[in-house]
Amino acid sequence: MRFMNDWPALANQGTPIVGLEYHATDRASILNQFYKWGVERSMPVYYWNPGYSCLQQVVEHSFQSKCILQDTDTDFSR
Repeated sequence: MRFMNDWPALANQGTPIVGLEYHATDRASILNQFYKWGVERSMPVYYWNPGYSCLQQVVEHSFQSKCILQDTDTDFSR
């Protein structure tokens, strides 16, 4: 994948994304866009950062139109 907007076509072909590199300042817009695409396809969206001990799921904040990261039960610290 060269550009973020390439992902919908790849997803339609069944190609998963296992990594994405972006500038820290772009994180909110990237997560919001992938969350939107995930909702359209009934797919969960996850975020992994080696600095965290668990996988985080991208979810919509209930009172705002933005996404937040919510810890999951998947623990990587072991």
